Amino acid sequence: MPTDVYAWSIAHGIVPETCYPYKAQQETCPTRCVDGSDWAKAHVCKCKGKVICKGVEGMKKCLQTGPISVFFNAYMDLAYYVSGIYHANKQTRRLGTHIIKCYGYSDKPEAHWLCTNSWGPTWGEKGGIRIVVNGGTDIETYDNTYCDPQ
Repeated sequence: MPTDVYAWSIAHGIVPETCYPYKAQQETCPTRCVDGSDWAKAHVCKCKGKVICKGVEGMKKCLQTGPISVFFNAYMDLAYYVSGIYHANKQTRRLGTHIIKCYGYSDKPEAHWLCTNSWGPTWGEKGGIRIVVNGGTDIETYDNTYCDPQ
């Protein structure tokens, strides 16, 4: 849950992805970074709190600072996403709310969010997904957040 992520970040900080790359699997926390450097000293980003990123303009503004955790309505067709800009098919069964990391925005060929899912590198675009803006997932209507390092 995002609240757990922020509580951990505030208490311990965040290591850069060069220290601990995304693997889409559960494992115990390491004591050293992948390059052998000290894990405790790698915590470079201390989170002081969270910022709400709601609406298209709010999300775009937050993305100028870094990645954001986002909620969206997931439908059954999400499981079969392979590539391209995702448009939710509301005719399929709603699975519930899903949380992913978005790290960018593009308006070509149509406005969409650039995101990473937690389902591993064999899903979607090597673990990524491009979600159309205002395309049925309601991603822009949730209180999406990012860690404020200030």
